[in-house]
Amino acid sequence: MLGLPGMKTRDLATSAFRFVLIIGVANLFADMTYEGARGVTGPFLGSLGARADEPVLPSRLDLAFHCRWRSRAKFVRLIVKKF
Repeated sequence: MLGLPGMKTRDLATSAFRFVLIIGVANLFADMTYEGARGVTGPFLGSLGARADEPVLPSRLDLAFHCRWRSRAKFVRLIVKKF
């Protein structure tokens, strides 16, 4: 017989069902959170100025060319702050 000593089969089945139900509800909330976050990722990145049609490397090179007039220390601080 499975289960703990002194536990009836019906109690064991009820406990197992409750466990599966609780895990299912937790999974539902986790899935809703994940899908909600995936749904707002694009608009959020768009509000920050990210664009899908422009690769990352040219924008970094553009930043380097626009910052050439600054001292090297300021340029390094600006690049480090970006990451």
